[in-house]
Amino acid sequence: MALYEQITIAALDVEDFELAQDEAQTVYDSILEKDATHLLASKRQIVLLKERNKTEEAIAAMTEYLDTYYDDHEGWIELCNMELIILQPANHIWYLKYAEIVYTLGNWSLAMKHYCKVLELCTDNVRALYGLQLCASKLTGADHGGDLHALATERLLAVYSKQPEHVRQLVQDYLAK
Repeated sequence: MALYEQITIAALDVEDFELAQDEAQTVYDSILEKDATHLLASKRQIVLLKERNKTEEAIAAMTEYLDTYYDDHEGWIELCNMELIILQPANHIWYLKYAEIVYTLGNWSLAMKHYCKVLELCTDNVRALYGLQLCASKLTGADHGGDLHALATERLLAVYSKQPEHVRQLVQDYLAK
């Protein structure tokens, strides 16, 4: 097995991707035949399926993987990413849901990236603006957190500028905190 992994790494080094994937697939298949619950082989096999653009097979493999390792938070995030974003890349709602899940798990940098994608697809999405502002407030000083916080605040104030005075005041008070 170690020999096959070394061959795969060497094939990747010389950019022989077909050889690398075929050899790796053989190795992972043989590992999983002996131990169907082998964590690393299962994950790597899913990555191979994704790299080959076999999205439906990768989703099925990830679902099966999560049936065994249901507490793998990163696995759930990846499944969400594959099912929603890869299958419908222009749907801002999927990016928003993904950003909210990632935010809830505490990965503010990744959530901020996806909130920005929502805003690229749907300019004045209020949930994305609030999400961006929350993430940026946690990341001030890193990943352009301060700039994005100011931008989100400015855009939220612009969105609410057409609302009655008491609503604008509530938003301004909230954003000032």
